[in-house]
Amino acid sequence: MLGRFLYLEFLFPILDYLKTLELREGTYDLGIPVYVTLILYFNLAPITADQKSIIGSAIALLAILIGFSITSITVLSTSSGEAIKLLKEKKSKRMISKKPISLFQLLHIGFTYALIIEILTLASILTFSVLLRCNVSSPLCSGLYFFNIFLLIHIILINLRNTTNFYFVLFKSE
Repeated sequence: MLGRFLYLEFLFPILDYLKTLELREGTYDLGIPVYVTLILYFNLAPITADQKSIIGSAIALLAILIGFSITSITVLSTSSGEAIKLLKEKKSKRMISKKPISLFQLLHIGFTYALIIEILTLASILTFSVLLRCNVSSPLCSGLYFFNIFLLIHIILINLRNTTNFYFVLFKSE
């Protein structure tokens, strides 16, 4: 119903990512960021002026990572080498809609998910910076700050895993 009025198709790559996630990857991609964020929350709350300075660095980091993700998707999508051909043909153990997906699709899902999360995190950080400029000091603001910390750690770990997977595709595909 809501999809009639809003563009929600960007959720499909997120759902595909979650469907193809294995337990150890979920622990790495989501569990570690939750754990680190909770430690920071209980040791750093409430937010101080020094912590607010992370906003500019986070925006610069996200800009670089968004560019990296776009480049990775472009390279993956336009490559036609032997390793890429094998990836398109070789099925993984992962399933979407009860059908096995190729290793190529699995890689593409990872990079697309990372790009979408990076863009959404950038929007969240920009919202947070607007709230700070309006002198909003509330549990909402604090929660948004630590949610952004979680997202940044999550994005860094996803990019590390995606880069490692891409490395194995290019150099260990025999």
